[in-house]
Amino acid sequence: MVENCANQADIGLVYRSLKYSRARMDLYHRLCDVYPLEVSGKELARYGNLTLANAFGALVGNGDYQTEKSLVGLGLAVRIPAIVDGKTLDLFRATEYGLEIKYRMMDYRQRLGPTGAEARVGSSVKV
Repeated sequence: MVENCANQADIGLVYRSLKYSRARMDLYHRLCDVYPLEVSGKELARYGNLTLANAFGALVGNGDYQTEKSLVGLGLAVRIPAIVDGKTLDLFRATEYGLEIKYRMMDYRQRLGPTGAEARVGSSVKV
């Protein structure tokens, strides 16, 4: 299968998109965790404890979710239509670009070190 990753967004836009949507973040991490397997939208919705409409919004965009900021729109996931028993089923899989972004963000957080509450917990300074 050929991945359509012509619409790869820069890491800043990806980070902002994931930061402001828990649904996108949860589904993105789930897709990366099960890579290279494909997962149905219904299974992803169940995993993220989301309604099917919210899961599809985070994956491909609709009503509340902008299409260009969805996981497929950012190039982090690919939508794969499959025919099962004569019915079309949408499967989703993380892209190579999506995995690369995940590892770049993890590397950035490790280099950044503890911040905010994490830094205050280990701090010896008393207020």
